[in-house]
This record gives sequence, structure tokens and C-alpha cells, in this order.
Amino acid sequence: MKLSKRVSALPASGTMAMTALAARLRAAGRDVIQLTVGEPDWDTDERAKRAAYDAIRDGQTKYQPSAGLPELRRALADRANAELFSGLRGTAGRAASSRRIDFEYKPENVVVGAGAKFVLYAALQALCDPGERVLVPVPSWGSYRAMIELAQGLAVPVPTRPENGFKLAADELRAALRSGARAIVFNSPNNPTGATYALDEWASLAAVLRESEDVAIVCDDVYHRFVFDASGPAPHLLQAAPDLAPRTVVVNAASKTMAMTGWRVGWALAPGDLIEAMSRFIGQSLTCVPGFSQRAVLEALTIGDQALNERVHGELASRRETAWREFQAVSGARVGKPEGALFLWVDVMDFLKRGSSDRPLRNSMEFALRLLEEEALAVVPGSEFGMEGYLRITYSVPEDRMREAARRFRSFVARLCSSGRQ
Repeated sequence: MKLSKRVSALPASGTMAMTALAARLRAAGRDVIQLTVGEPDWDTDERAKRAAYDAIRDGQTKYQPSAGLPELRRALADRANAELFSGLRGTAGRAASSRRIDFEYKPENVVVGAGAKFVLYAALQALCDPGERVLVPVPSWGSYRAMIELAQGLAVPVPTRPENGFKLAADELRAALRSGARAIVFNSPNNPTGATYALDEWASLAAVLRESEDVAIVCDDVYHRFVFDASGPAPHLLQAAPDLAPRTVVVNAASKTMAMTGWRVGWALAPGDLIEAMSRFIGQSLTCVPGFSQRAVLEALTIGDQALNERVHGELASRRETAWREFQAVSGARVGKPEGALFLWVDVMDFLKRGSSDRPLRNSMEFALRLLEEEALAVVPGSEFGMEGYLRITYSVPEDRMREAARRFRSFVARLCSSGRQ
């Protein structure tokens, strides 16, 4: 059977591939430590579950509006206005931003889809014509490139530097924009590095973006509540530059912050014409998100973020500290302390090319496969994120398992270094 060249050429998800391999080893009886999936290990709140049960019992199992339940769209608009703009109004607003705020999200500025991934896909389908360039600062989540290519756009990686904390600088953005672009995708806190832009960094980038008025801005905010140096969400581009809202797509989901990865509910906030186009795309592809999933998210929104904040600044912060301390102590490995998200970004460049003469490690994928094979430790290779020589390690696991993971990692690289000296 003849297949579409565009679709058949898409790379497989490295994260899912490593997760599947780990599952096979576990089924064969190995004690696998799986540090591949970007999700919290706690469960969905029972009140949100009950809301879904009640919706099913009450017969809310039929088709829903393609753009999402009206009451959920309103709640999401209200939440975004409170998070992004409320602190910028009045005296505080004049101190934070000299630009007038004349934009406010309304329900018609919201669309609901099957997770942030599908919403991003719908946004790129609506934005891109064939051959148009979309800038992606790297390292970045590998699905961005695939989604851009499915929209027949051209994914243009924009490298960031370790010395800048893997954050895009204003001069780097300006240079990347010189060749033209339809859009740029930002992700803060970042998957895989945990890098999180501060308000002054956003302001510098915003000044450059104002020079290119036709460039759409896509903000992937799925980890926005997973930050360790603030009590609320991560700083946002629109807090530093609310005037850019009319050409910005803000994407988020229930997946991470509400521990609802399997419920598949995400959303976008954007200008009304883009939301209408995305709604039509969703209607012709997905049709709608199940009503009971949306009811569960609506209930989760009413519960608030106190429990999540306590987890992030208590349990998760402690796990981050343990993971960072254990892995940065491994001789030859370099790892910065993540500001947000759920990951360590570990530099293993010193270990590549090591190993026996008949089995050298040539890249991060071979490193990850050998680590899984020999130590039953599953991580994701940096090549999945557009940057070779690194590994992404998820630290949302109990601390005793993380210490054991570090011990296995240490054992593996010790053997590599030993065989390299023979």
C-alpha cells in the first residue's frame, strides 16, 4: 500500500519508544525504573472524578459543541484573565507595563480540544500555509517539529546555549527572524530543560517580536504551575507585553496541573478568528471532547490550586533537589538545577564514544538504549529534543527510586569509563 510520504516520514516518539521498551523489560521480570514520561505520579482529585461519574449518570454522553462546553470556555477565559492580566491593571499595572491593556479573553476566545497536543496541532494547521517557517527554540519537545511538518510548514530550530540556561536571547531571536517566519513556539517552563523565562527576559523578547508584526506567537504553558521560585504560575510573555495578546495563542491543559493526562482535555486562548478556524478543524477531525471529561475539568477549576502548590513546593521540590544532587554528583555528568517542569537535562557528552571498541556509544539514543538494557533504567535521549549529547530524566518519582536510579547510572558510566581506558 502506498503511504503518504509526509506522514510515513514522521519520526516515532522517542519518549513513547523508550516507555514501550521499558514495559517489555518489566513484563519479562526486570525491575525497571522508568524516568521517561512527563506526568505527575499523583492521581486526579476525587472531586473531579465524581463530576465525571455524575455527568455520565446524568446522560452527558452525547456529542458536545466542537469548541467546548460554554461554561468551561467561560471558566477558562476568566482564569486566564486573572492569571495574565489582573496584576497589570491599575497602579501595579502601570508600574509593570507602560502599554495599555485593552484585551480581555472572552468565551469566544477559547477552544477546547483533546489535550494540549491536539490543540497545538489544530493551531498550527490553522496558522501555516505550505512552506511557511515556524521557529522552535531548541532543545524542545519533539512533537513540535512533527506537528509543523504535518501542517506542511517548515520547522526551523533555533539553538539555545547552556551558558544562557537554554533560554533564547533577544539577539538570537532577532537573527532568527531575519529570514522570515510565520510563527514562533515558546515553552516555559521548558520541556526538557526546566528553563523558565523571567519577566525581564520576556520583555526583551517582546521588544524584538514587536519588530516583526506578522509573526504569530504560540505559548505552550502546560507546565506553568510547576515552578519552584514563585508561589503562583510561571512569568508569562503576556504579563510583560499584554499588547501582543492579539497575535498570541496560549495553550494549556488539565494534563499536568490537574494530574489528568489520560482525560485528554486541553485548550487554547487566541483571537476570535483563529479560534473559529481551530473550532472548524476540530469539528471536522476530532468532532468534540467528551462532555464528562470537560465536566471533570470544570470541577477541577473550582477546586483551585492550593493542593497542587503544596505538592510542587513540598514533595516535588524535594524530589527535584534529590535528583539534582544525586546526578550532578556523578563524575563527568553535568546538570543544571531546573527552575520548573518535571525534568533534569543531563549533559553526557563526555561519555559518548566510550565503550568497547566493537560497541562504542555514538549518540544519546545508543546511550539510553544501553542504559536500559544493562541497568534497567529508562530515560529519553536528547536527540528527541533536537540536541545531541543529553538525556532527559523525569524526577516525578519517589526519592528512594531516584537515588537507586542515580546509583544505576553511576554504575553504568563507571563501566563505560573503565572499558574506555582498556
